[in-house]
Amino acid sequence: MQHAEPIQLRQARDFGQIITTTFAFLRHEWKPLARAILAIGLPAAIAGGFLAGGTVAQFQGFQMSSENDPSELFNALSTGLPMMLLGFLLLIVAWLFVVSMVHEYVRAYHLGEHHGLTTGDLFKRGASQIGPYLGASLLTGLLCFLGFILCIIPFFYVWAVLALVLPVHAIERTGGAGALGRSNQLVSGDFWPTLGLLFVMAIINGFINGIIQLPFTIVGTRSDQHRHRRPEQRLR
Repeated sequence: MQHAEPIQLRQARDFGQIITTTFAFLRHEWKPLARAILAIGLPAAIAGGFLAGGTVAQFQGFQMSSENDPSELFNALSTGLPMMLLGFLLLIVAWLFVVSMVHEYVRAYHLGEHHGLTTGDLFKRGASQIGPYLGASLLTGLLCFLGFILCIIPFFYVWAVLALVLPVHAIERTGGAGALGRSNQLVSGDFWPTLGLLFVMAIINGFINGIIQLPFTIVGTRSDQHRHRRPEQRLR
């Protein structure tokens, strides 16, 4: 069911209105986004997590055991490292498709083209813009990393002024590099509200991620404890 009165995305709002409008948008538009993420991003994420997580768990098992032959660890490393790299690659691909599809849906919503937009249509739109989103993300990540290693304060500055890089490309088609300058221009007059909003959204995101990851953490901990029990303990 579509929202009877579409939200005007490019509109001046105060701090509280931004958060309220964000959740209102998600409440009305979560179904097409969820379908696309589950159909496109989730399979690659599951495969990548299985490959990378299985290899990491194997390495951890070797580290926790004092009876392993070093040659066994070397063999496990030689066979497991390619699988782990493939897993991380799949995770990156999944993340790229999710980012591109979400922002392309926002663009379609802004232009009034989201009505009847299928998962296949959204996939095609996202795939055609993966390059700019990847370039903008890499440049933003690199600048944030440089700001972090130089000092914490430059990191927060870069984090804030580049917060709109991906949405800027989605709406204005500025390209990966052009989005950096445009984001800086838009944030320059509202640096502190933007930084505060980023902190709030990071807390909300961390809380949601924690809830999602909790069941998997519990299952993984129980499985790890069972794997490292002695044989006589397993038979009880």
